[in-house]
Amino acid sequence: MGVPEGKRREDRLEVYDLARAMAVHTLDITRNRRVFPGRYEKVVNGINGVAWEIPRNLWLANNTKVGPGQPPENLAVRRRHQQTAMSYINELLFEIEMCEMVFGGKRDDDSDEKKLSRRRISYWSGLVVQVKEMARAWIKSDIRRFGQPEPPRG
Repeated sequence: MGVPEGKRREDRLEVYDLARAMAVHTLDITRNRRVFPGRYEKVVNGINGVAWEIPRNLWLANNTKVGPGQPPENLAVRRRHQQTAMSYINELLFEIEMCEMVFGGKRDDDSDEKKLSRRRISYWSGLVVQVKEMARAWIKSDIRRFGQPEPPRG
């Protein structure tokens, strides 16, 4: 028997919501040309591409249905999207660390370029770590519920 309509809650994946907010925050931070001058556009585009892929892969994973009545290969597809998201999360943490080295700290010259503050770096990396912890918990939950995906045959 199903859940009565009045007691149903919207199916929301909190890690996806946080990952979207983190990606938007990344776009907002890197949009500041006084911190990330135009000569670093290629670097900035790379950072934003990595940040964008995290919620994208979490969304794809969540929309790959697994469990009873679903093809068994769906679990492997879902896990692949989850692991891809985790790889991008680790890559974004690396990118933030590099941003801190290049764009953080004090300016040595008299330019009008600003530096990326420790507070902003801390908040930004904290969002990414939260997404990482929530994604890891989701993967562990899937393993408890559905087990490990079967290796591909062939």
